[in-house]
Amino acid sequence: MTPSASPSSLHPHGKTTNIVHVRNLVRPFTLVQLKELLNRTGTVVEEGFWIDKIKSHCYVTYSSTEEAVATRVALHGVRWPQSNPKFLSVEFCEQEELDFHRGVLVSGQGTEEDAGSSVGLGPPPSLLPARERDRARDRERERDREKDRERDRERERERDRGERDQWAQREWEMRRRERTRAEREWDRDKVKPGEERGAGARRSPSHDRERRHKERKNDKKEEAPAKLLDDLFYKTKTSPCIYWLHLTEQQALQRDAERAERMKERERRRKEEEEAQKGGVLARDRETVAVGHMTLPMPR
Repeated sequence: MTPSASPSSLHPHGKTTNIVHVRNLVRPFTLVQLKELLNRTGTVVEEGFWIDKIKSHCYVTYSSTEEAVATRVALHGVRWPQSNPKFLSVEFCEQEELDFHRGVLVSGQGTEEDAGSSVGLGPPPSLLPARERDRARDRERERDREKDRERDRERERERDRGERDQWAQREWEMRRRERTRAEREWDRDKVKPGEERGAGARRSPSHDRERRHKERKNDKKEEAPAKLLDDLFYKTKTSPCIYWLHLTEQQALQRDAERAERMKERERRRKEEEEAQKGGVLARDRETVAVGHMTLPMPR
């Protein structure tokens, strides 16, 4: 509980009774917590306790007037619960006011003696005209609803922030696992030349990361770069490209020998064809001569 700096608790309104009216209650709180707070300064009569549906104000009956006075001194101008933006207002009230809210006393009903006894004190705060009282109750109920909605929206924002933080943590953990899985086993246990790892020696993760990074750099320098076709062959400028190479001296000599062999073979075949053609011409000439002798007439 947070007390207020105002000393208004020294000036109660109205006649001192054993019934107090507690206003400016704001949830969240339970009925058990409220009764526990009220029982700290006296004994609450259960039949004389009443609270509205939205828990904004209540009437409390104590077994004695001294307990009611002690309760007002202890709670008036106090912030309860801690989340309450307003200070509690505790004032004394009459039994008729409590009976009216409990439904025992109908508005306007009462004896002339009761009416005469209340002259000079003014009407109780809650015994206002029904329309104004309903309007005030509706306004207070609407304010409570708005506070509840704002509280729900704040909880929703907190929950969303918590979920985003959880997803970010999970994503970071998954990336870390992927990096760990991608590391090669021999990189983890590899020891530099001249270093030996003791049985109980331990190194910091940052030192191991730096060592593995340097080793990867050295491995990349030692590995020969892969050769491409453009490095191994000449290629034509036209598309599609044709890759080619110059012949070696031995390949050039072999190509010339094969070319001379092919030329000799072609020359031999040409001579054979010419001889065959000459033989065919002579044969045809002989046949023609023979046929001519056969067809010549005999002389008489």
